[in-house]
Amino acid sequence: MLQRLGDLFASPGRSYAIHYALQRLRRGRDDRAPPVAAIALRNLGTGDLRIFSIKAEADRAGLSLSTAAASPETLLGLEYSMFFELDDFIAQHPKAMFVHWYMRDARFGFEALELRHRTVTSEVVAGIHGERSVASAAPFGFGAGLPPLAIRVPDERRIDLARVLHRLYGIGQVGLRPLAEANSLALAELIDGKDEPMAFAEGNYARLAWSSATKARLIAELATLAKQGTIAQPPQRPARSAEPPLRVFINYRRRDSQAEANWLHEILSEQFGDDNVFIDTDDIPPGSDFDEVLRSQIDRCDFFLALIGSDWANAVDDNGHRRLGSENDYVRLEIRTALARSAQVVPVLIGDTRMPSEIELPADLLPLRRRQAATLRIPDFRADAARLVSQIKETLAKRKLAAAGGAAR
Repeated sequence: MLQRLGDLFASPGRSYAIHYALQRLRRGRDDRAPPVAAIALRNLGTGDLRIFSIKAEADRAGLSLSTAAASPETLLGLEYSMFFELDDFIAQHPKAMFVHWYMRDARFGFEALELRHRTVTSEVVAGIHGERSVASAAPFGFGAGLPPLAIRVPDERRIDLARVLHRLYGIGQVGLRPLAEANSLALAELIDGKDEPMAFAEGNYARLAWSSATKARLIAELATLAKQGTIAQPPQRPARSAEPPLRVFINYRRRDSQAEANWLHEILSEQFGDDNVFIDTDDIPPGSDFDEVLRSQIDRCDFFLALIGSDWANAVDDNGHRRLGSENDYVRLEIRTALARSAQVVPVLIGDTRMPSEIELPADLLPLRRRQAATLRIPDFRADAARLVSQIKETLAKRKLAAAGGAAR
């Protein structure tokens, strides 16, 4: 690992720290790649910074990214232009080394950037030509037999700093923020990964760009400290309790509240552990029996959160039939199953959504109206989610006291 650091600093002028946003936005079951708002590169030798972002592309084109103007089509075109600039930069630096932080796979890494680049190109081509064929995509570098994208950086030119720190100094899985704090590094402009989806949804594209730049700088500074042997370790995490973990199941309707469900999953996972917070987007192993996994997870959960957005009650299927009216609707089936179990079922109202009326609910979901609801408002999402976490912990503590009292009697 020292050799890898040596390779990085042997020619610092051609070595770059790299980071990008959005790295924590989960995919749905349709396997669509998440959008990318910004990619930042910092040269280890000169400290020069290159930021590729949809905000920079919009400024260059004289486009406004106000809420009204930032249509999905506009953002897609800007993302395509951003990737074009990045690909061009990497192609012009064929010997460059890249030090990164956990950019390892197709979920977050060079492969993820490549996948997103190809997805965006395909969407742009389809918008122009009305099809996704090799012939129509060829002018955009998307056809068969053409040179690969420059984003496909070979493994020997990538260095995962997190892995290096673990091998050399025993530093376990840790975020950039606590590690930077332990080494007294400046954190101005940094947005934690779990908060990036909200920043994107609110149109804070410039902040995402500067956050990526901050993370690239931190990676460069931490790599330097590691090379010097002066890096400080963050405080050890407290040992996990021997008590059984608290398990949470997130129920949601994909076209109604998928983004909010993903954000909430990230926040709850931070509190209770990723393995203890279930969401169906990527927690069901390939080849598993979908119904069996869902029922098993509901049986095991302590808290069942039913996310209800503005389109939850009136969502329709491809035939125009109201989904909630179907016995086979998964949202209805999951809630009905949870209500029949011992889990604490909590309706979570998104934004200004009201609790559905008796007329809107099928008979088997009417008990949902008698449950105390929580609220997640987009401008105050973090605060509302923190309040929900506190309520979950408080309810669990009351349960334990009640159980202890019963055992004593």
